[in-house]
Amino acid sequence: MTRKDYILIATVISSVGLLESDLSTLCDKFALALEVDNPAFNKGMFVKACRGLQTRKGRKA
Repeated sequence: MTRKDYILIATVISSVGLLESDLSTLCDKFALALEVDNPAFNKGMFVKACRGLQTRKGRKA
């Protein structure tokens, strides 16, 4: 998968409107699976993007 794919997944997750505990669980489960796919995967950045927070270069997820 590419960064573009990870951004798409995080954008969809952030748009669902889950409770904080559910959002956290979903982000973590996706992050663990994506780390297996790509050892260079940045879990912290993905979780921030799932929460709609700023990512690299000032981009919003």
